[in-house]
Amino acid sequence: MATMVSGDETIEPAELIDRARALRPVLRDRQETTERNRRISDVSIADIRKAGLFRALQPMHHGGLEVALDDAMRINMEIAAGCGSTGWVYAVMAMHQWQIGMFPPECQDDVWSEDRQALTASSFPPVGTAVAVDGGWRLDGSWPFTSGCDNADWIILGVRTLPEPGADPTGKGY
Repeated sequence: MATMVSGDETIEPAELIDRARALRPVLRDRQETTERNRRISDVSIADIRKAGLFRALQPMHHGGLEVALDDAMRINMEIAAGCGSTGWVYAVMAMHQWQIGMFPPECQDDVWSEDRQALTASSFPPVGTAVAVDGGWRLDGSWPFTSGCDNADWIILGVRTLPEPGADPTGKGY
């Protein structure tokens, strides 16, 4: 296993896996509440953040560790062994760290320049629309529930772009 260096910190992937394994008992204790509340508690998310586990797939230049995908999956398996729902949300949110690392640098800076531990959820089906306006985009739509939305700082949304307000997003007429 390779040594991951981020800033002044050096972490072996095995250490991240051990940190995830150490969380198993508390995640297991919270499992029933997690299922009943239908969300991962802020305390569990804070524990995972404190352990540095969301940084596993995040780009190094934004404080991440860029571990190998197989090591990231081992981390996820340890979390899921404590609570399957927490493991699912962790996997989804950790993969977003990797995905955002492939976005343009300006987007990465938007997400992580103020908070290197910012987390993201997503809803990819393009059920909403976006139209260009002065200074950005105006979104309109209603997206379904998405895993991790209660714990996310950012969200990736699928939209259909419109050439002008009120245009038919399908191009076929209403």
